[in-house]
Amino acid sequence: MTFLNIIATTKIEVKESLLFRWDTYGNQGFAPMSKYGITFPNSAYTHVKHYATSGFEGILAVRGVDNKWYIPTLEENLDRLLDTMKAMLMIKPTGLDAVLAEITKIFPSIVRAKPPEQIYLEVDKKTLRSAIMQTIEENVKAGYLDLNTESGLIYVRPNFYRDHKLDADGHVIPGLGVASLGHHNVLEIMVQNVPSYLASAPEEGSRVLVYEEKLHRMVSGLPPLLADIVIGFSNVGRKFKLGGNYAIGGIAKNLAQLLGFDEALLTDNKWNVLEGGGENAFAFIDGKIYTPSLDEAILPGTKRSIVIEIARKLGYDVIEDKLPLQKFIDAEAAAFSGTWTGFEPIGEVNWYSKGSNSHYVKNHPVLNHIRTEYNYLLKNDKRLDPELGYLKSRITMLDLDAFRQAK
Repeated sequence: MTFLNIIATTKIEVKESLLFRWDTYGNQGFAPMSKYGITFPNSAYTHVKHYATSGFEGILAVRGVDNKWYIPTLEENLDRLLDTMKAMLMIKPTGLDAVLAEITKIFPSIVRAKPPEQIYLEVDKKTLRSAIMQTIEENVKAGYLDLNTESGLIYVRPNFYRDHKLDADGHVIPGLGVASLGHHNVLEIMVQNVPSYLASAPEEGSRVLVYEEKLHRMVSGLPPLLADIVIGFSNVGRKFKLGGNYAIGGIAKNLAQLLGFDEALLTDNKWNVLEGGGENAFAFIDGKIYTPSLDEAILPGTKRSIVIEIARKLGYDVIEDKLPLQKFIDAEAAAFSGTWTGFEPIGEVNWYSKGSNSHYVKNHPVLNHIRTEYNYLLKNDKRLDPELGYLKSRITMLDLDAFRQAK
């Protein structure tokens, strides 16, 4: 089949919406999703395609019991989004000059190489917040978001990445290489109605498979490991929402789903629990709650922090420390937290190589207590425990009534 035939026979249709774009080429505004690929074409030299130079944030708008819409932890999500962009050097590094001066003092005889051209996105928290709000409002006005959706959820995805490198005449430079400072940067924000994240899971909770490289190799047809070793997940990048991190979570979840489970559980190289494919993890034992600490290779989840604060305010002990996998499996109950996931019970955890699986209590009283208050908080329910009322300051209300009426 020729290239022209591929183009002629390949048709991709997307559900229409308005996507916000801000880039270092000079573009800022909205584009229809159906025409986005035509308006902003890419080539084989787009840096992110080869080196996963991307990051994103997950933000969820929730319809409350009063039929109004709310975004939990928006300010914290914006802070984490900016931290991820800083980590990827996509916005100007504020400490660069000081560190260069220090290096010069320590290594005075070294002649440093001239750094490549640096291209940064000029964004801050205020502009990001405004762009997100505008994207939601414009899509509601255009009828692309349903405010009466059964799930009561709208997912907001800010995504940023390294794009092309151009020469002085504006032509794409046909070259590869992991360094990306000279490449242009793109920020996109898209929104959509979504169902619950673990919609395939039974009512009692998700079916979880512990990720093991041994099992992965067996399923995929890769040669077995030469030794029975545990290759876990541990690197500094796991504390940011980098695209590459979710490639790992995605591989683990794909494997779990191929084998009939809903989600995967990731561990370090000593079989300590880290997190799910896209969620933080909690275990319930003797009235206490255990979760991996932020010293581990986990994402500092914004909903994780809400769960911990609710639990402690309700009088429960929360232990943030290393959490051995077998202890997690032997717990009375377990749960995942996440922006899209919410705070939901895990039905079962299965560890293939040990033949070990959990026997979690259904409707665990401590888990249910925290889960109930968590949902009350997110949905602005008046039944929220008065002791937790101060947490409403972490919820942003969306003023969408005018757009609903206009539609």
